[in-house]
Amino acid sequence: MLNVQSELGTGYPAGAGRYLSARPGQGQLFEIAHHQAGHALVCFVLYGAEVVREVSLVTSATIAPPLQTYSRLPIPLSCRPVPGKPRRGHAAPVSSEAILDAHGVLSYAGGVAECLLDGAENPSECAPTLFAGERLTRFQKDLERHQALARMLGLPDPCSDPGPGFVPAYWDEAIRLLSTSWAGVEWVAAELMERGSIPGGQLDSMLSGMS
Repeated sequence: MLNVQSELGTGYPAGAGRYLSARPGQGQLFEIAHHQAGHALVCFVLYGAEVVREVSLVTSATIAPPLQTYSRLPIPLSCRPVPGKPRRGHAAPVSSEAILDAHGVLSYAGGVAECLLDGAENPSECAPTLFAGERLTRFQKDLERHQALARMLGLPDPCSDPGPGFVPAYWDEAIRLLSTSWAGVEWVAAELMERGSIPGGQLDSMLSGMS
């Protein structure tokens, strides 16, 4: 579905271990921190650096604020010109559908991160139909943002199709990206628990340093 040009590995820089080993008590705030960290990491993988302005954490059980980005409509790496080639005569493969797909994976990333946090043996089977209460509300808020983007692009939103309104391709891609870089998710989540927010420049430095 998506041509991801670069992905994070499973390692992490020296010094990150002190965050990964410090796990606060399980609770709603801990879940929201991982929800936000899942969005942040997938955004970095799909869109690159200098895209996120800030990722933040709030204490409300039902609210996970959207990532603050510098652009209202960031362009995924797969839709950007090839580095080193002049733009003239080498147009980027920009398509509204590709932009919507990338945002779809980003929208699902928060819910997937919460599912992976639960330690599901087969996260592909942990569909949103299993969500309830505040967790379901957070996931629905993410889908509402995706629906707003679809309207802005003038495209039908697959998340709003009759029936379950669930896109397995988005869910599975988010699982793939997060499960291979889970150390980064935990590091970002721990920073959010400790500080409440992370500026985009620091987030880029953290995730760029992963091998």
